Amino acid sequence: MPIFENKTIITKEVINELSEESFKECNKKYRSFVLLMFLVSAFLTVINFITDGVYWFSVCGLLFTAFFLFMFFKGYTLKLKESYKNFKGVYGESVEFTLNFYDEKIDIITFRSNLTIEYGQITKVLETENLYSLMIEKQNIILSKSGFINDDIDKFKLFIKEKGLIE
Repeated sequence: MPIFENKTIITKEVINELSEESFKECNKKYRSFVLLMFLVSAFLTVINFITDGVYWFSVCGLLFTAFFLFMFFKGYTLKLKESYKNFKGVYGESVEFTLNFYDEKIDIITFRSNLTIEYGQITKVLETENLYSLMIEKQNIILSKSGFINDDIDKFKLFIKEKGLIE
């Protein structure tokens, strides 16, 4: 008998929410570089505008600044369509996962296969407003917070904290 049971339906919206949080959490070096480029671009654009007035360099600088700002906040959206297309090619429009949590392992059941993982394999846990993502290297196991049988979300959070997966 599992300690916790979760049924999660993976949809385009779920992938979008997870992608946004993963981008923020896992691409910190990339985002730091983009932020630096944004600041440099903005600085050079302002200096050029002050010294030379509005010329083509200022307009180009403004475009670069806008591009870097977009990449900092929404860069994940560039691969989102491709990610969903790949997901859809493998699973169809949506797929349901059942996750059974035991004391030493997690059983993941899909319409195609069953997989068992141990808690020690989990390298990171991401939390969004509606999801948890258990990361194993670069793979995500997604859990909907509303998918817990018996609404055990608070007990589940304590459980993964006791397993050392979150602080």
